[in-house]
Amino acid sequence: MSRLRIHSLFILLVAVFSTGAAYAQGQLRTVEMADGESMDLRAFTSPNSEDILLWFPCDQGMGTAELDFAEALSQAGQEVWLADLLGMYFLPVAPSSMRTIQGHEVVETVEMLQNEDGRPVYLVTAGFGSIPVLRGARLWKEKYTGTAQENHIKGVILLYPELHAREPEPGHELEYLPVVQHTTTPVMIMQPQLTPARFWLHRLTERLESGGAAVQTTILPGVRGYFFVKQASTPAEDAMTLQLPTLVLDARDKLEATNKSAVNQVSER
Repeated sequence: MSRLRIHSLFILLVAVFSTGAAYAQGQLRTVEMADGESMDLRAFTSPNSEDILLWFPCDQGMGTAELDFAEALSQAGQEVWLADLLGMYFLPVAPSSMRTIQGHEVVETVEMLQNEDGRPVYLVTAGFGSIPVLRGARLWKEKYTGTAQENHIKGVILLYPELHAREPEPGHELEYLPVVQHTTTPVMIMQPQLTPARFWLHRLTERLESGGAAVQTTILPGVRGYFFVKQASTPAEDAMTLQLPTLVLDARDKLEATNKSAVNQVSER
């Protein structure tokens, strides 16, 4: 990502956050799911964007921070869609809610975008939202392996992912959900420094790679998990919140480079 692009995006972010995101609403859409449920999406369009960031909420729900991010990214030339998974099922804002969502909602949303638009998609989420998003990426691969649509989901960007099978117990090794080892889509993990999960990051990376996923990681210094939704945030967390959309774009660029490298390796065989 060029320095000019980073500088321009940072200026846009400061402008968006300083106005309280009064205009950050996007275009409201509703998607009808196969099971009869309806999901609301907000589209922050940018026709010249080469791909779409499909952003799903964390277990804290979809808040104003995500709206701010999407608005600033759209103005910088990146199209973003926000999908309200919890609102579709009227689920409470809680980690347990995300564990109940099986991932077909992710597949159907990507299919809608593919049918209407055709541009490739990168999935973005945080916290326990990582569970349904990885489940959706796995279901997509199972459904479309061997077809032209197989790699339409180009990668998954996870902010402080919560993927453990049960609550951690002192003195016991962290266990991960089966979807971790069944993921083959490229993954970028953005892990806050001030969280215990940082010390298990190598283990999560190993589990993802064991299933065939190409994994990249980065540490976000000086912040805790859920830093951009905390009411009592620190100055370091406020500063990181301003940087986050730029970091997400950088993560997307790295995933794109990973995909191109994989294609080149295949063509050279």
